[in-house]
Amino acid sequence: MKMAIVHDGFLHVGGAEKVLLNLIEIFPKADLFIPIINKDYKSKIENLTKGKIHSTFFSKISFFYKNASLLKPLLIFYWEKLNLSEYDLVLSSSHSFNSKLVNVPKSAIHISYVYTPPRYLSTQFNEFQILNNKAIKLVFDPLLNWLKKKDFESGRNPKILISISKEIQKRIRNTYNRNSLLVYPPVELSTRTTKIGDGKYYLFFSRLVKQKGAELAVEAFTTLNLPLVVVGTGPELKKLKSIAGPNIIFKGFVKNKELEKIFANTKALINCSIEEDFGMVTIEVASRGIPTIGFFSGGLMETIINKKTGIFFRQYTVKSLTIAIKKFEIMKFNKNECHNFAKRFSKKIFEVKMKTIVNHYLKK
Repeated sequence: MKMAIVHDGFLHVGGAEKVLLNLIEIFPKADLFIPIINKDYKSKIENLTKGKIHSTFFSKISFFYKNASLLKPLLIFYWEKLNLSEYDLVLSSSHSFNSKLVNVPKSAIHISYVYTPPRYLSTQFNEFQILNNKAIKLVFDPLLNWLKKKDFESGRNPKILISISKEIQKRIRNTYNRNSLLVYPPVELSTRTTKIGDGKYYLFFSRLVKQKGAELAVEAFTTLNLPLVVVGTGPELKKLKSIAGPNIIFKGFVKNKELEKIFANTKALINCSIEEDFGMVTIEVASRGIPTIGFFSGGLMETIINKKTGIFFRQYTVKSLTIAIKKFEIMKFNKNECHNFAKRFSKKIFEVKMKTIVNHYLKK
């Protein structure tokens, strides 16, 4: 059997990229088709795979690392023209760049692991909210309608769709009128909880983009004058620093060793993501015995057990979040309960489920 893994792009190490690295570990002989790879991360992939890595000239131009969204319409042509005729199995790893649009031979099987249908083509919150402006939307309507048509085709192409959460299963049904299997993504779990204690500060750990809600967290903790450590980088950083009080500490990008030290003194994770697809970081901290204060929407409703592994705030306002933080301050959480819950999302479980699905359809 000859296998190919097709992935949208590797520009940073986010949730989708972590899943891709796990897929490569599970299927190390698969050839990889990734149209744009940040050269700083290419060696990480090369060290894992025994297959060939196919990329494009976009990977050689640093401009596209910062402006990768411009590639979304262009990559449609790349996916459609990609020659995968020599493969028996194609596994696409797809989010907003829509790699599931690839064509495979009739004799081959196409399985697509879907992080989400593209947000920017739906009414969901996304980084392109400017497209909801009526005047701008009128100009871009022909392009958007074409992109929506292509996206619908992409959802119909694969033989099997796999969702990362029940939230994504719902979006797939609404967008493509199809059912999908559910396989939660693999999470890098800690083997033990942090030392017993109440922690010194709260933690916001994410890319600093609007959808992740860092602004809401910074405003709430500035209001309460409680310590908040912000880990991550992104286009919102400058704005966040301008509105933050002295109790907010920005750490930027943090390597694993320093991150573990930060986790060791964390009271709770703050997750303000709007319509989160899954919520991987929530599980990462839960495995260390750390609860989460999260916004009641999207995949977080699957990755937080209310009053056991965290609590929710239900209105997307500073007031609602501050009430939840004050409530959390007088609550107690069992670290072992958090840790045991996180085990449901282990790399081993992911590996077994993905191999079972692949083997099942190859035998047909």
